Amino acid sequence: MKLQTLKRHLRTRMIRFERWISDIRQFCSDSDVSKVRSCMNEVEKIYADMSSLQREIEEFLTEENDMSEIEAWHKIEGAMLEIRCLAEETLNGHAENTPQSLSGAVMNATKSLKTKMKAKKPTSEKKEKG
Repeated sequence: MKLQTLKRHLRTRMIRFERWISDIRQFCSDSDVSKVRSCMNEVEKIYADMSSLQREIEEFLTEENDMSEIEAWHKIEGAMLEIRCLAEETLNGHAENTPQSLSGAVMNATKSLKTKMKAKKPTSEKKEKG
């Protein structure tokens, strides 16, 4: 797959990821264990797909642009770790209040990654086809 196609697929999955994360936070607040479990199954699939796409994207990176891409992806990994912990606490009955910072972390990470991806777009599709 071409770099821009990979990035487009990743952006699409990131939108889905954000929505699922929002749902999971709400279900954790409500202590709705069955919905948390179901949503986590879906978000894990999306995250695995995003990880695969990110690995393919990283094959195209050069030293000049790899750090910003990798740092942006690291924020997504951190958000995933946080939501896993929150879900685990809810599933084990230990959740108190949903951390409000999680939503911000997910939004900041995905916004940062989207910005980095958009900034790297070539000015012409002809460059990609070559």
